Amino acid sequence: MGASAKFLPEQKGENTMLTPVLRQFWPSVRRHLPSLTSLTLAMILIVVLEAAHPYFIRLFVNEFTQVEQSNVERIYQIFWMIIALAVANFFAHGMFEWSISHNETEVMNKLDKRSFTAIFRQAIRFFMNTFGGSLVKRAGRFSYAYEGMIDAFFFQIGKDILVLLVTFVIFVREYPLFAWVFLGWVVVFVVANVILAKWKYPLDTANAEADTKVGAALADAVTNYAAIKSFGMEDDEQERFNAVSEYRRRKRWAAWFAGNILMRVQHFTMAGLEILMIWFMIRGWERGAITVGDFVFFQSYILWIMGNFWGFGNNLRRIFQQAADAKEMVDIYNTIPEVLDKPNAQALQVTKGEITFDSVHFSYADSSEDNRKREVEHFSLHIPAGQSIALVGPSGAGKSTIINLLMRHFDIQKGVISIDGQNIADVTQQSLRQQMATVPQDPALFHRPLWKNIAFGRPKITREDVLFRELPDDLRLRIEQAAEQAHATEFIHELPKGFDTLVGERGVKLSVGQRQRIALARAFCKDAPLIVIDEGTSALDSETEKLIQNAIAELLLGRTSIVIAHRLSTIMQMDRILVLQKGIIIEDGSHKELLRNKNGLYARLWNHQSGGYME
Repeated sequence: MGASAKFLPEQKGENTMLTPVLRQFWPSVRRHLPSLTSLTLAMILIVVLEAAHPYFIRLFVNEFTQVEQSNVERIYQIFWMIIALAVANFFAHGMFEWSISHNETEVMNKLDKRSFTAIFRQAIRFFMNTFGGSLVKRAGRFSYAYEGMIDAFFFQIGKDILVLLVTFVIFVREYPLFAWVFLGWVVVFVVANVILAKWKYPLDTANAEADTKVGAALADAVTNYAAIKSFGMEDDEQERFNAVSEYRRRKRWAAWFAGNILMRVQHFTMAGLEILMIWFMIRGWERGAITVGDFVFFQSYILWIMGNFWGFGNNLRRIFQQAADAKEMVDIYNTIPEVLDKPNAQALQVTKGEITFDSVHFSYADSSEDNRKREVEHFSLHIPAGQSIALVGPSGAGKSTIINLLMRHFDIQKGVISIDGQNIADVTQQSLRQQMATVPQDPALFHRPLWKNIAFGRPKITREDVLFRELPDDLRLRIEQAAEQAHATEFIHELPKGFDTLVGERGVKLSVGQRQRIALARAFCKDAPLIVIDEGTSALDSETEKLIQNAIAELLLGRTSIVIAHRLSTIMQMDRILVLQKGIIIEDGSHKELLRNKNGLYARLWNHQSGGYME
């Protein structure tokens, strides 16, 4: 697999506007074909019932306008038939509304779930290069695009097609000459609307992309509100947002102006149809071939057509607009993840926890093999089971790269990384990461109760367990024990709702040190055989750090562990300390062993550190 994400090629000759979107809708739609079938039948029934109404109105008018005395019994028969039509129409609309509501809610639910899966199957580089706000907007638009397209088709486009067919058949029976004139009008109307809708599609796509950029810019600013406020950059960020918003205004105006042109063409063609119909009716009346009832009959159909077709162009435009909105999410569906599980990949089985890097080559660059700059090259490392090691080195030395490769956030170009003799490229990514408990450098928490943040990574918790006190006793005690081990219990009990306290987006309601302790508690709670701590105590004050160092030692005891820290005092008790420089291990030993080499990088870092930090 190459370094950059690839896109599936589009099949030759496919409709590049609708086909990719419909192809992604189909897996969710096919599970609900019964409701789609009942929806179609209800639509057909509604059109047939509506088409029958002018026929009975004509009979009514002809009976009332007869020179001779009207047949009262006949009038009442017609009256009861109209009532029967109204009742049937009532039930047909009920069937239609139930079917469309059921279908849309079920399919949209499945599309939302599939979008979540499509996003989170991507590798970490995808998220590094994509605004979070834009992903949220794309996923939301995708399911709503289905609703919009179904509504536009069944409320308008599909119904209009049936109206045309039924009307043409009726006109052929009643007035053949006008039927062929009507058919010619239909061809002109549909062709003009389709051409204009296709012309408008790129403008709709540009408008959708601009709208995504605005959402992403706003989300980026809101997420970093603290930095904006702290640096007094409100005016600068406002100007930046204004520029993106102005870009969207131009794209939106172009799309809407094209929509206005579409509506004007539709208005002109419909007016032409009515003028033609009236002219034919006048000529027929002059010859005595048209009665008042006939005039009402044909005029009713023309009004029926105009009532249905008045929104035809707008709804055709809406379908293409929804396709444009959905296309951005379709691109994600069609993006092949950078890191993929092999076919029939097995779950990782950790029995000891032995880790081996064997002549590993890797580069983050997306350039060609000849031009890419290696982050690590011929990198080899053996970590015996149960050993704790620390990675030390200046910024850019490759510490985080080693962690990313071990967790298989990126695929290596050459070499093998194995755990207990199992190549991590041959096991599932999920099983690999489920065997690790990680404490990231900047822990981000979910906007959920504290206990759910601590229990994150444990076996599934049922949705019914909404309160901490309702948890199974063993899990609740494990969470409390983990919080105590991370020295988080004291501040948790001071919170208004204790373990049930919502922590805000990314844990914004907690201090940095408190978030760090919750992240440590999460690692304690997971109880995984492999531990990864990326500067896990960098946000803690010295007093708290001393309190939890023993707890960390307990956490690492008997587990294979890798720790990255700028504060060297946190790694003094590690079994081994590896000093990295430009992706190469230049020193390897215990704290005391490395200090003996006075000219070594570790000794220099130790001697130059201030307050426990590397300078």
